[in-house]
Amino acid sequence: MKSALTLLAVLFVFGASATTSTAPNLFVQEDGFLISVQGLIDNEEDVQTLYGYENFCYKGNVDKVSALMQDWADNSDLFFSGGGGGFALISLEILRGIASYDIRMTLEDEIVPGEFRTIFIRPCRQ
Repeated sequence: MKSALTLLAVLFVFGASATTSTAPNLFVQEDGFLISVQGLIDNEEDVQTLYGYENFCYKGNVDKVSALMQDWADNSDLFFSGGGGGFALISLEILRGIASYDIRMTLEDEIVPGEFRTIFIRPCRQ
């Protein structure tokens, strides 16, 4: 009886944590905190100007996060643009590894066409 109650408690906790997990999203890691890129875009903040591209990570399903990023590329200048120019998304690729997946984003400078930048986005480690 005791083991059945323990098993039930474990299943309850696991189920509760699974339903409260965060939606797939891209984040900026800054000073130990995760800042939602979707939240920044919703607040009409220019992500590239404020944060650059060096400190991104993602949580959730990598395919859904990539789809969000592609949607931002198609519909919003707030992720890729900069104060005096910005970047155009050239390609977005999921690198499927054994233990984790990375996103490789290739950008082209809008001011200097032909100048490319590759950004690797890994899962958040928090």
